[in-house]
Amino acid sequence: MNTEQNLLNNSYDRDFKVLAVELLAYDPLNGSGGALKRVTTNAMGEYQMNDKVEAGDVTYLGMEDAEGDWIIQKIDNTSGISRRFGTKLNNPTYSSYSLAWTDRLTLTYGTYSEAL
Repeated sequence: MNTEQNLLNNSYDRDFKVLAVELLAYDPLNGSGGALKRVTTNAMGEYQMNDKVEAGDVTYLGMEDAEGDWIIQKIDNTSGISRRFGTKLNNPTYSSYSLAWTDRLTLTYGTYSEAL
């Protein structure tokens, strides 16, 4: 039963003798329609870079998290710096990072708010 007392008892850390809470945040790329995920204190961020390719004035950065969600960032320096993002959200037919990275030249890219 989820009484207030039961929740407090279950959140007590016996090693440190304090109440422990877990931070949650909404991740729009997790599952279909987004989901809550644990907020971690990873200094490198949740997504780690797998690949980087520089092709003239365009750079592609391929990143992935531990759950297989991916972001491919396209940085175009042709006329200033333009940064666009390809994700599962704006490329739903790409179910894996490796497929998306292979087709990075033809992915749909959008602004941060469009891709995330």
